[in-house]
Amino acid sequence: MEQDYSSRIRKIRDSKGLNIASFSRTLEIPRSTLVGWEEGKAVAISVLPKLHERFGVNVDWFLTGEGEMFVRESDNAETKPPSVVDAIEDLIEKKIAKVEKFESLETRLKRLEDVILAQYSPNDGDDSSCEISEDEPEYGPLMEIPFVDSIAAGPPIEQRDFPGEKIRVPATLIKSDISKYYAARVIGGSMSEAGIPDGSIVLIRHTDIPRENRIQLVRRARVSTLKRVCRDGDGNWELRYEDGTNRIIKVDSDKFHVQGDFVAVLPENSLVK
Repeated sequence: MEQDYSSRIRKIRDSKGLNIASFSRTLEIPRSTLVGWEEGKAVAISVLPKLHERFGVNVDWFLTGEGEMFVRESDNAETKPPSVVDAIEDLIEKKIAKVEKFESLETRLKRLEDVILAQYSPNDGDDSSCEISEDEPEYGPLMEIPFVDSIAAGPPIEQRDFPGEKIRVPATLIKSDISKYYAARVIGGSMSEAGIPDGSIVLIRHTDIPRENRIQLVRRARVSTLKRVCRDGDGNWELRYEDGTNRIIKVDSDKFHVQGDFVAVLPENSLVK
């Protein structure tokens, strides 16, 4: 648009047969400024009122390139061309009219679309086209993984495997080898503020790597617990409760073993009966 303004400035000057010095004096702007505009620099829109009042430039043409370059002269010599404010208001009214016309067309098209959809929607008592399988949950297909006995999200307790029990989980939660995943029930409320309430079933992904500031299943002294794994200011590992108590278990790096990352809390009805 700025390049258009520049070319229009030059067209106005050429049309009036003025050199740069005369044109700049009439517009009351520095000669160097006018030279810059004609060479492509950004044109100050504040010059528009002077162009309109002193040369009769059509505001619509200058802003959009549409219409005549100059306002037509009236047969009555005493009648002055409309002020720049009037010209801009007229331009705005034209733009509003175009928008209203477009909105009217859009409304008609929308109404036609509604009529077509109402006429050709495949219902008419044939429910087969819109049946939804009850076996397919909203969150997509399911995958079965092992379910192990309770882990502690409170005082650590013994963890025992129950190979015969399975649980269904959304396939979207399984990001790697399914054999690395299992589920367990949490006992205790020490991670309640992390969204893991007492008795909830959690999805665990096997890893033996401690990850700072991650909720992980950790085994220490032959018992397992679900806690947030962090480091203190000296770089030592610690297990943090998230139940409002701010309790911390200090652990030596050679006396605890990570068993997995917490992934998600699962619905109670996930267990396979």
